[in-house]
Amino acid sequence: MDEQIAAIRNEHLEFQSKIAVDMLSLSTQVGDIADFLRSGVAKKGEMGSSSRPTTVRAQTQTLPPTTGTFEERVAQARRHIIETGQVISVEEAAARVMEADRRESERLVRERRERRQSRSGTYKRRR
Repeated sequence: MDEQIAAIRNEHLEFQSKIAVDMLSLSTQVGDIADFLRSGVAKKGEMGSSSRPTTVRAQTQTLPPTTGTFEERVAQARRHIIETGQVISVEEAAARVMEADRRESERLVRERRERRQSRSGTYKRRR
């Protein structure tokens, strides 16, 4: 009986890990598209609404920051979920990944703005 429970628990963890990897992949792709649209590379007028989309905020601890290639990020997310033994819903996993991507996107936008301002001299004149 204990072996069956262990096998079921292991299958459950593997399934959760696969879901997290899939969500991370989708979130990364959506983030890449959003970055492309925000970067101004898209032609003027192609961007639809200028209003900021509503964000989904996770009330629980988010996934740890990940670095490296996509494959490395997937491995890190998988390891984190398995090591913590978390049982979370697909919706919660999606919210966590989207929140982490939103924060990262905002950080990149700030960095780009600061670089652009420092190159144009606007930033120096304000100080």
